Amino acid sequence: MVVKRELSGKKAEESCFSDKFMRDYLRRRAGNKPLKQNISAEFFRLGPIMDLLAPQRDSIARGKAELDDKLIRKIKEHRAKYEADPQWLEKAFPLAAYEAPPATFAYNNLIRTLILETKSYHLKRNDGIDFCQAVVASAFTSFATLDKPWKRRIESLPKPNKMARIYYAQELDSMVADVDSALSRIALARGLQLTALTPQ
Repeated sequence: MVVKRELSGKKAEESCFSDKFMRDYLRRRAGNKPLKQNISAEFFRLGPIMDLLAPQRDSIARGKAELDDKLIRKIKEHRAKYEADPQWLEKAFPLAAYEAPPATFAYNNLIRTLILETKSYHLKRNDGIDFCQAVVASAFTSFATLDKPWKRRIESLPKPNKMARIYYAQELDSMVADVDSALSRIALARGLQLTALTPQ
């Protein structure tokens, strides 16, 4: 869905945004009060988001299982076509340069990687949702956490690119330090910009 939005000309912030999820969340959080009177620093805490998702746990689990089945089936089909005709891969999933929209770049190159890795890495449970998270997180964020195999795949994408810096479980301290450093640079840059705009 995200790739289709990109290819239709949508901007990044439109491509990865779930309007339905946000409307459902805002409706639940606002209750019967006007929304503008109900927004506070606590409004977007993770707890209420998890509360919203809790009743949907079974349907989410079914959706994840369907993603697994679909990804595994598609990669097997693609691998069979590639083995029958190695040139098929270059036509169907050529190595994309970063000039492509970011999610499209990640999607096409990750599909290509999975096809080539089929014999050395067998897709398993939760790889469907992991694939989706890897595409969206690498394309639309600056920092993201993924499982180690998906970190490796994102880091192997063609360079140069502007994909997110990826961390896995053993690197969370480094991630916190890097996020803190990036925020400090942003604050400094904004301070310098404000100084530069101040009349002499």
